[in-house]
Amino acid sequence: MRYHTKQQELILSYLSANRDMHLTAKQIASALSKHVGQTTVYRSLEALARERVIQKVDIGGGRGACYEYAPDTDRQLSCHLLCAKCGKMIDLQCQWLSVLGMHIAQEHGFVFDQARTVLRGSCRACGAGI
Repeated sequence: MRYHTKQQELILSYLSANRDMHLTAKQIASALSKHVGQTTVYRSLEALARERVIQKVDIGGGRGACYEYAPDTDRQLSCHLLCAKCGKMIDLQCQWLSVLGMHIAQEHGFVFDQARTVLRGSCRACGAGI
């Protein structure tokens, strides 16, 4: 692991304390505004994502990206479920992802990045009906 600045450590600490959330750079910058400048937050998030200490998930649809603390490798293998109604994002860690990945690679000649894949639909609370 490489050296992290004091600001990066604050960001990592904040993301670690909010492990179950997918936070935007704006939300993180707002929460840490007394300690870290907005530009530093954006730059640090990009650096930490490149190191794979945190995970950057592109939400798409003009909504930008969100970030989550994900230093361990098993979280790197999760897809994300995004509710189109309420905006809730859920980590999908399922044994069937590897089966799906193998099928897509073998039958369709395409390897998808599970950590960056976002499936859109409706969550249970919004009436997914399942």
